[in-house]
Amino acid sequence: MKTKPRDLTLFRTPFTPAYWRLAWGECRSLKTLCLTAILVAICGILDIFFIPIVNANVLQIKFSFFAVALCAMVCGPVLAIPAGFLIDTLGFLLGGNIAGGYFFGYAISSICSCLIFALCFYRAKRITVWRTALAKFSVSLFVNVLLGSVWRQIMVGKGYWYYVGLAGVKNIALLPLEVAVLVIFLRRMVPLLKKAKIISPEAEFTMTRTDLIATIATGIIGLAALGVYVVWKLSA
Repeated sequence: MKTKPRDLTLFRTPFTPAYWRLAWGECRSLKTLCLTAILVAICGILDIFFIPIVNANVLQIKFSFFAVALCAMVCGPVLAIPAGFLIDTLGFLLGGNIAGGYFFGYAISSICSCLIFALCFYRAKRITVWRTALAKFSVSLFVNVLLGSVWRQIMVGKGYWYYVGLAGVKNIALLPLEVAVLVIFLRRMVPLLKKAKIISPEAEFTMTRTDLIATIATGIIGLAALGVYVVWKLSA
């Protein structure tokens, strides 16, 4: 019995019925389910590793966000919902939470991050530097700053805008470096995914010379911004 070949159709926008039919169909694809399970496990493991800057509760550099982006690219926005929940829960069970006990709000944040990355990368005809930057900026603003501040207010107290200010400064400092790392990572992964027939052979990560210069400049700005933030926190 022959297995029906996986539909690898690409779309310019996620706002079409056909896009969501294929995203829903990933739930019935054994290959996609297995890949998603593997990537969820990798994300959960990476979530427990970080580089503490100043101290772990003030600023830390995590390595899991680019694995989350890759998982979302493969599984799509429908599977991104359970995948996001499992990534957060697995990370907590493996000891990734340094701030206290389990809080369901962070599972919601993880789901939202997966959804944003999926809407930007899943079945996209062209993944560009600017699309990647938009995806990471959206996660940083809507998930890390605005939504994360709600969870901090619930758990710790103080005013909502107090946490928005703290999270905003921290995410602004980290954003350029995170964007540069994500661009480099996806640029390398797209050809490998095409070769393995996980994504369409027509998918491409386009990067012009201007984009390359912008990525390098963004990484340098990110390192400088991170240095300024560290100096500010140490002198505060």
